[in-house]
Amino acid sequence: MVGEQKNKKMASVVFHVFSCLLGFIMIYPLLWLVASSFKSNDTMFKNTYSLLPESWGIIKNYNSGFASTTGYSFGHFFMNSAIVTVIGVVCTIFSFLLAAYAVSRVKFFGANFWFGCIIMTMMIPAQVMVVPQYIILKKLHLNDTLLAMILPWAFGGAFFVFLIVQYMRGIPKELDEAAMIDGCSKIGILFKILVPVVQPAIVSAAIFAFYWIWQDFFQPLIFVSSPKNYTIPMALKLYTDPNSYNNYGGLFAMSVLSLLPVIIVFILFLIPGLPKDVFTYITPLTHMSMKNFVLISNFARIPGIVLSTYAAAGLVSGNIVESVIIFAVTAAVAIVALVVYGRVTKKSNGSEK
Repeated sequence: MVGEQKNKKMASVVFHVFSCLLGFIMIYPLLWLVASSFKSNDTMFKNTYSLLPESWGIIKNYNSGFASTTGYSFGHFFMNSAIVTVIGVVCTIFSFLLAAYAVSRVKFFGANFWFGCIIMTMMIPAQVMVVPQYIILKKLHLNDTLLAMILPWAFGGAFFVFLIVQYMRGIPKELDEAAMIDGCSKIGILFKILVPVVQPAIVSAAIFAFYWIWQDFFQPLIFVSSPKNYTIPMALKLYTDPNSYNNYGGLFAMSVLSLLPVIIVFILFLIPGLPKDVFTYITPLTHMSMKNFVLISNFARIPGIVLSTYAAAGLVSGNIVESVIIFAVTAAVAIVALVVYGRVTKKSNGSEK
């Protein structure tokens, strides 16, 4: 008994030491970023791995970071990011709520087909969609504007629609029928009945949308060319120039400030009642075991990623016919799978009743 207790204590000590070491390794880049924002440019790379500055340059770094580099202060770029993110999140929530409500609660011809089309867009890399989006925005004369960075987020997203649809399908339709008897319209049912029930999933989706829009670099890189409309990810590259002086102190200082909204949202993430993890919502709301969810999310996506990447490479190289065939075959397989899934689900629901 004494030997077993000693072994358990030793195992516990080893586990906690290893966990702390792993946690420090994971958080070290963030600590290094914060510490580097306190170092002077002259000594920043003399002792690179040290977290303790040899000479302090806090005031100089943050002042130079806020100072104008292209005629606009960093506060201007911060405001651009805030405008794009807030409006983008609101538009995303509104659009995926309407799409999810239509697919899950409104009966119309081809509902499952259109839902399948929405889900199939998850197989297409976001980088592939940027080119047609740029062409559309250019035709509308909206490129190089803040609106160009908001519109791609204003039409929901397959991930968010899928999340809310699975949540709404778990809500009894008797609530809708009771509300309609009392004179409630379909829009009223959505905002007065369903939205309060699916609020946790909406908050979860809003947090993910906030993260993705705030840190987005690729879309602003393609859609925006003038510094006036730069967001924070684009503005940070202004502090480094291979042909002139590199203000690494200002770069790290502004990088730390740009993380503050993300950290604040993360702290709100820890408040009881708010969503903790995507698994918390997707797994129970789809009646799927954790094992199946992990297998699907990590392994079943591989064929889709490979096919979409290969097809996108074909579009870039000029093999349009080959790419169209790949997309068509993939779409056909997905539609067949959705039809089979729908029939199996109906049979299982009927047997349960």
